[in-house]
Amino acid sequence: LLLAVIKKQRLRSERGAAIRSLLYLAANLAGIALIKLINPPHQTIFKKPEGYSRLSGIIKAIKQITNIETTLLAENAFFWVFLVFWLAVLALAAVVVIRNIKKGLPLSNKLWVILIISLLAVIAASVFTSVSIRGIYLFMYYPLLAVSVVIVLESFGKRMKMMLIALLCVLSLINIGQSYGRELKLCFTPDDSPSRKICDYALENGFKYIYGRDTSAASVAARSDGKLIAGLWEENVIFKVIPYLNIRTIYSLDDFDKALFIVTDDEIPLMETEIAGNGAKVKEVKGDFGGLHVFTSSKQLMYPLTFPYQWPGYFESTGK
Repeated sequence: LLLAVIKKQRLRSERGAAIRSLLYLAANLAGIALIKLINPPHQTIFKKPEGYSRLSGIIKAIKQITNIETTLLAENAFFWVFLVFWLAVLALAAVVVIRNIKKGLPLSNKLWVILIISLLAVIAASVFTSVSIRGIYLFMYYPLLAVSVVIVLESFGKRMKMMLIALLCVLSLINIGQSYGRELKLCFTPDDSPSRKICDYALENGFKYIYGRDTSAASVAARSDGKLIAGLWEENVIFKVIPYLNIRTIYSLDDFDKALFIVTDDEIPLMETEIAGNGAKVKEVKGDFGGLHVFTSSKQLMYPLTFPYQWPGYFESTGK
């Protein structure tokens, strides 16, 4: 629509696009107004944590989305090959796009440029606004890689195209094996891990929720085939609910009696401090759970509490 205006073209053919754009704008504005009206509990991204560095945040986000961070920790050399392959494809696509600028960019090249602009816009937002960038915000990197493959294939001859496609298939199969092979084997072998034992105990005794760190609670719930729900607390703040990418509706005043609390060795002193402050009584479940400790509690320890308890005036109006 903007291009048509700039080129002073007739807008009749763009009328449908213009109407859709206005409808999308109206829907977004209505959504903003509704959220302002009901004011639900939420976690804002427009707040940088204390000590946050814009540059280090951007570097970390790029390392996460490009898989550099994971590759640095990987023991298998294959992941270095996989990383270098994709970076090489991205670089080759950039060269092709730059060469095509003078003679006109085909559709795939234009899409590549749009994706690059999208990534740069997110990075710019973290520099010039209060948005705290995270790796997932750069998700357009994934379609960028896919479009880069298309661009490289378009620039190759028939034989080179077939070789690149074959290489892609081989690398993808190896990646599946290296990334998920161990997990696939575990699916077909008896599981006597601490997480399995905790899961079995929870199911046999009618529990519904598993509270703990993502490395422990999620592992237990994953073995229940959907019968258990994991509620996660922050890594360095025991019992404080993770405010994003985590279920927010299972921490009411009445949910504690349906929950097990999974505490690691290093969290035991933190738990003792917390229960000393709120008067809760915890009881440890006996069993061989490795380095994990399983507790029940006489009170809800997780916070903040689930809707509607989070809303101002709830306790005053109900007398709870």
